[in-house]
Amino acid sequence: NNNNNNNKSTTPARSKCTSTSTMTLDTKALEIHSVDIDGQSAKFHLKAPEGAFGSALVIDIPPLLQSETKTEPETETETFTSTTKSTSTFVLKVQYSTTPKSSGIQWLDPAQTADKIHPYMFTQAQAIHARSILPCQDAPSAKFTYRATVHVPPWATCLMSAVQIHNDNDNINGNDIGNDIGNDNDNDNENVF
Repeated sequence: NNNNNNNKSTTPARSKCTSTSTMTLDTKALEIHSVDIDGQSAKFHLKAPEGAFGSALVIDIPPLLQSETKTEPETETETFTSTTKSTSTFVLKVQYSTTPKSSGIQWLDPAQTADKIHPYMFTQAQAIHARSILPCQDAPSAKFTYRATVHVPPWATCLMSAVQIHNDNDNINGNDIGNDIGNDNDNDNENVF
């Protein structure tokens, strides 16, 4: 079914933690399967949906990443002890699926396309629809870089608002780059952005 968006995806992210106990990401109409921090399962929960804003995904940060460093006074006249939060870097991986209610993913039926043969799928993340495509901090001020590998059927063309590194049709010195990175399905085209 072309209108069923239940493809499992994993969103890895590198994040800096400044001694907070949770991390919150925006979601809407996503099924969250699991969350890992540095390869270890992490506790998480979805808050109750809030209309167009969806549900906040709240991820518990492991205590090891919440460490504090105490700074002792530098002279005998200083009477305070300051607590400085340390910064830890970790890799967050969220495994999730989109659903037919993911408003940022839209389909045109074959009858609505130029060739009338295949459907057309597109995404629209504005204004706050990115949260229905992937768990993220869905605000204009929250910027991030990404790398995506997209598999599409041979008849389809994949375009993204990103610089394409290669696709299976690339050929450098007679070598198929798509096979070099482990294309696991010979019946589709792999596009890396």
